[in-house]
Parts: sequence; C-alpha cells; structure tokens
Amino acid sequence: MKSRRILTFQPLVFTPGDERFLVTNLGALVVALNQLGHTAGQVALRSSSSASAERMVEGVLTCSREEASSAAWWLKQNPWAVISNTWGAPRFDPIRKAILETTPRLIDRLDSDGNRSPRTDLPIYVHAMWSRLRDMQNKPAHRLLSPLIPFGHAATHLAFPGILDRRQAEVLSQIPIVTAESPIAAERIVRFQRDFGFSGANICVSPFPVNEANLDVSLRSSTKLNRIVSVGRWAAHQKNFPMMLQVLGTFLRSTPDWDAILPGSRPDNWKKLLKRYCSGVENRISIPGPLPHAKIYEEFGNSKIFLMTSRHESFGIAAAEALCLGCSVVGPAHIPSVPWFCGSDSGSVATIYTNNGLLDALAAEVRSWTSGGRNPETIANIWRGRVSASNVGRDLVNMLENLTC
Repeated sequence: MKSRRILTFQPLVFTPGDERFLVTNLGALVVALNQLGHTAGQVALRSSSSASAERMVEGVLTCSREEASSAAWWLKQNPWAVISNTWGAPRFDPIRKAILETTPRLIDRLDSDGNRSPRTDLPIYVHAMWSRLRDMQNKPAHRLLSPLIPFGHAATHLAFPGILDRRQAEVLSQIPIVTAESPIAAERIVRFQRDFGFSGANICVSPFPVNEANLDVSLRSSTKLNRIVSVGRWAAHQKNFPMMLQVLGTFLRSTPDWDAILPGSRPDNWKKLLKRYCSGVENRISIPGPLPHAKIYEEFGNSKIFLMTSRHESFGIAAAEALCLGCSVVGPAHIPSVPWFCGSDSGSVATIYTNNGLLDALAAEVRSWTSGGRNPETIANIWRGRVSASNVGRDLVNMLENLTC
C-alpha cells in the first residue's frame, strides 16, 4: 500500500499525557493508520499559555487556533489528507477552509446521533438537550433552567431556520466527506440536508474506532459467564444510573444464576441507590469504580451482555468495544447505534425507553444466549470487522481515495 501523510485534527487543547488523544478515538485511528503503512499524526490546539512555536509532544503536533486557520501552516505540514473532528460546526469553518486550500481530501467526523436540529426529531432533541444541561456541573443556572431551555432553543430553530439550521446545512454541504457514527445517524443528517435543498451525497458512515491494543486474538464460548456488564460515568445524568440499577435489581431477583458488574466513576450516593433498587441482590452487582482500560476489556471478555441505559449517545464506544469481545448488546431504540449493534444476532432492542422496556429486552437476550442463538466468536469477528481501528482506518482511506479531486 502506498504510504501517505494523513493528519487528524481536533480543536481540543492538548496537555501531555492526555488520554483523549493518545488512547481513544483519533489516537487509536492514528496508530492503526501507521500500522497500515501510512504516515499518520495528530494535530491539536495548545493552550494560550504555551510557547507560540508548534510542538510535537508525545506524538501530537500542537498549534494555535490562528495557525490552524492558516493555509500556510497546513501547507508546511504537507498532508495528503486530513481527518478532522470538528463536528461540522460552523465556528470551525475557517480551519476547514484552510485545510481545503492545502488538500482536497478532508473528512469531518460529526460525533453525533444525527439529531442536530429539532426539525429532525423534536422529542429526542429536547430530551437530549435537557440531559446535557443537567450534566453542566459548573453552570448552575443551566441546570436550574434545564426543563425550559431546550424548548426555547428548539423554538428558535423552528421559527428562524435561516439563522441556525440553513447555515449548518450549507457548511456540511461544503465539506468533501462528512461522517456520522451509525447508519441511522447518517440518514438523519441526509434528511436534514435535503430539507434545505442539498443532496446529502457526501454523508457517510464511520463508527468510532475501537482501540485494538487489548483485544484478544480469539474467544472461546466456555470463558463467558452469565454476567451483564456496563461502563459509564455513573454520576452523569446521561447514563441514567438509577434506571440501570432498577432494571438489574428486578432482573437479578428473578434470575438467580446471573450477576452484573458496572465499572466507572460512581455517584456519591451509589451505595444508597444500590440498597434502594437492588435489595436482596446487592451482593451480585459489583460496582468497583474506574478500572484500567485493559481490565475493562477483560470484563467484556468474561461477560455475555452489555446493557445500555443512556438517555442519549452519539455512538456508545464502550458497547462497540464489548461487541468486539463477544458481548451482545441490550439498549433503547432511540439511540441510533443500538439497532445497528443488535442487528447481526448480536443483541436485543428495547422498543420503549422504560424500565419494563429494557427489562423485556434483557430477558429476551438472555433467552437467546440460553437457546444457543448467540455465539461470542461470531459476534466478535463481525464487529471487529466493522469497528476495529484498523478497519475503520482502511475504510476512511478508501473514502479519501474515491473522492473526485
């Protein structure tokens, strides 16, 4: 394969050792692209207090926002292509235009469920914004007004489409390739584009890449335990920890040969919630707090089902990682990646986002495992082929090669 210089860019401030850059998402993609024979590297912003000269720190090239908005700076880097993570946001248009003056090969990743406007799906849009506002710990006014702000925001979008939505559609139409993380998310963006007279032909699917560093070469069915796993920032409103415990409590009381493990940061009242919702089965639910990535992969390898109770997700990288280690997925249908995750004999979709809806899907998935309808090796092989960093990187390069430049 011909080696090309491919740079990734995300407008986040990098600090040495920052795991966002070195381990997850674009970091995993850069590692994979280099393993595929390309010359790949990451570009990120540096803090205003840093030295003005560009720096390469731990494999990350840092620059100022002014440099990132300069075609001259990008020309000096001489990329064959750039894969950016600027979410299609209009405020980063100067940076994308500077890149396009250097190379016509630009992919912008949306990190989105596709519901960028209330005109796409009003209830889901309002629900997700409400939850995001509830998680703004440093903005008490936003938290206080979280039941009202989403409706005001949605009303502005709908009443004045030219102010926000048309501008967004125009920006997306000018990017050579725009990727959403799941097929349904991509089709939501296409529908949004068509509402404003654009074809949406540049919208493609590209999932978040799964870091392959700790993936086992193979899986054996005999290693799987009757265990449910999930990972999250359990203090976050987004993850809906009370729902997780209510569903698990009810399920485990009726299913004595299963248990559960929930790694991740814990809310202050987690013991109280566990006792309240899981009375009688507390000893069958492990809540160990944050674990190293390698240990989480080990738990995925030991478990059969990944359970998702999130109020909103752009993708759900932990669920994708679990699939690559032979877990099946149970989650709510309003999260667009869930039907995709479950669609290859690899999970069950909760058709309604309630405790009982998730409980029914979980029970159905257990029945599928018990009856032999789930094979961890097959699940892992299918999903590694779709979401492993090397395969995501290969697909992105193919997209870039197929651009008419």
